[in-house]
Amino acid sequence: MAKKEERPKVKISKESLREALILFTYLKPYRGKFIWALVFIALSAFTTSLFPLFLGKMIDAAAPGTNLTTGGTMIPTFGMNLSDIHWSINTTLLLIFAQLTVQTLFSFMRIYLLTEVGERSLAGMRKDVYSKLLTMPMHFFSEKRVGELSNRISSDLSQIQDAISYTLAEFLRGIFTLLIGLVFIFWISTKLALVMLSVVPVIAIHAVIFGKKIRKMAKRAQDQLAESGTIVQETFQGIT
Repeated sequence: MAKKEERPKVKISKESLREALILFTYLKPYRGKFIWALVFIALSAFTTSLFPLFLGKMIDAAAPGTNLTTGGTMIPTFGMNLSDIHWSINTTLLLIFAQLTVQTLFSFMRIYLLTEVGERSLAGMRKDVYSKLLTMPMHFFSEKRVGELSNRISSDLSQIQDAISYTLAEFLRGIFTLLIGLVFIFWISTKLALVMLSVVPVIAIHAVIFGKKIRKMAKRAQDQLAESGTIVQETFQGIT
């Protein structure tokens, strides 16, 4: 079997980024739902950040003698006077239950809206790709196998749909959670925040290294999936 020709690596440039942004044009018909999904992502991240606060209050209620200050810095209350609240174990448990309930609702709406937007966008992509394939010259089909083309339409575009409905959502949720968490930490203790931020470069370096390895493995798996799909389809065509 001839060795499969390696495609050149795509370098990140203004042109490549501009081409990648074309994918977001498929979101325009559903931009309203997409914006609402972003709102629910931010709300979900905010409610997630409230859990450590309520958990800390429950620990304080179980250990009398603690107060609302940490290192002389008042915990952020966003205009609410927390000293007026009777932080009993029952109160904190009710607040945690309410927080988890609201967080679940926000997460459900986020997943529902992004999944719908992703599926509808995927349908538009497949329609345009199919229409484009029908206009390709004959030598294109002589160089490409039928199974490979059909697999690209089904499998590769599904990867794009996953990137829109899952990867993008988790990325934005992580960004919102990081920003809200940094606000809380800087408000409580600047020194603590700086200590935590000092490990970010180390984590970023390891993330880049592992990211490159995972990207190579994912590309290899995607190519092998397309190859296996091609073999199966051509085998069935030969039988019939």
